[in-house]
Amino acid sequence: MEPFYGVMEEAALSVHTDAVVVPYMSTGYTASRFFRSIGIPAYELMPVLLPRAEHGKIHGVEERIPVDGTEEMTRIVYALIEGWNASR
Repeated sequence: MEPFYGVMEEAALSVHTDAVVVPYMSTGYTASRFFRSIGIPAYELMPVLLPRAEHGKIHGVEERIPVDGTEEMTRIVYALIEGWNASR
């Protein structure tokens, strides 16, 4: 397993202990393709739980993140940064 993926998994599990973290292939594209094209591994992370009704709004006119999800999202990103720095 890629070391950074393991740190992402640990960060998510630190907030959602019952989560199952799996790789996901997006059908779209992101700016990370520019990094990959020059040999830099890149990962996307969406550290927020969205209600099913919000999934269809991603990149749409009414795209949004639930306010109550921002606190957990911040905790996951903080744990990710802390975990990555500790592993280096």
